[in-house]
Amino acid sequence: MTLDDALDSYWTAAYAEGRRNATHDTSAGLAQTSLLAVQSCVQMLVAAERERIAAEWDGCVHEGIGGDVDIGACIRAGRGS
Repeated sequence: MTLDDALDSYWTAAYAEGRRNATHDTSAGLAQTSLLAVQSCVQMLVAAERERIAAEWDGCVHEGIGGDVDIGACIRAGRGS
């Protein structure tokens, strides 16, 4: 599922709830399922972007006091954020 598909599904469910004046999800949990799909898509996009940036920094080293730091590896590990 793409992010566009997940967002469309979520907003369709939310719109339907509003039209029914409902203050809760459907019994099948459509809005919650769609929101989880949105979150999953965003996590995949962030991971892909992190890897793209890390690849640009592969081979770059910062000479730190406690030893050298591989910048690409730090980006992949999520350190420094």
